[in-house]
Amino acid sequence: MMKVLFIDDDHIILTLMTHLLPPDSFQVHTAATVVEAWQLLAHTQPDVICCDLVMPGTNGLDFLAQRQQRPELAHVPIIVLSGTNEQTLLEKAKDLGAAANLTKPFTGKALIALLYAVTQSSAPAVTASNT
Repeated sequence: MMKVLFIDDDHIILTLMTHLLPPDSFQVHTAATVVEAWQLLAHTQPDVICCDLVMPGTNGLDFLAQRQQRPELAHVPIIVLSGTNEQTLLEKAKDLGAAANLTKPFTGKALIALLYAVTQSSAPAVTASNT
């Protein structure tokens, strides 16, 4: 079972993520802020982290920068989930260690395929298209 942490200030997105991923294959943890995410990470070791970029206060880029100071999380891939297509932000996220980017809105199939791809786990056959 893959453990996934979602960090997003939009509670609707967090609720959707808990229902989007099949519970027999994914254990989903959610955090509405970066501070809440660090509290969860103190006692939870996810296989992958999905983080929104644009959030009030401490944002996704801040989280990526803070993660670089946490060697115990160096092996955990981070997928940036964002409604922005602004290349400067996405490139900065990649420079800070993001493994991949998935632009909102996206399909469950696209998310699941990307989760398996970044963790290099065996996955059921799905397409990576987000249409």
